[in-house]
Amino acid sequence: MTDLRTLVVTPDGEIEEKWFPAPTEDFLDALHATINCDTAEVVRLGPDGRRASMWVDMDARLPMVNDYVTAFVFAFNGTVHQPYYGTAVFLGCPTTSGRETGLSDEAEIFVRHLMFRVKQGDLTVRNFREENF
Repeated sequence: MTDLRTLVVTPDGEIEEKWFPAPTEDFLDALHATINCDTAEVVRLGPDGRRASMWVDMDARLPMVNDYVTAFVFAFNGTVHQPYYGTAVFLGCPTTSGRETGLSDEAEIFVRHLMFRVKQGDLTVRNFREENF
């Protein structure tokens, strides 16, 4: 099994490429350590949920809204139903058997482009806070 390429996005807008071990117990340990949580939930991204996966802290221990990833969910899915908190880890879409995959080049470019647009002020995340979640 090969390592999985991910992008880690923090609430302050830092973005970092990171490699995780293939989906095993080590994968979950690396995921929980990166997000700083005990339990993580996955958000499937794309119209059919097959473009990418975003993992976040299920318990929202870090009480800092991550407007960047909230905006990314909207950009991928066309809707967002809640704000997301803390650090997020982006991976590829799962296989048909449900195993996680590394982030595709296309999804990585999309996430980095969104981050650039948000930081340049071309894309605002302020609107997401005004929604009734």
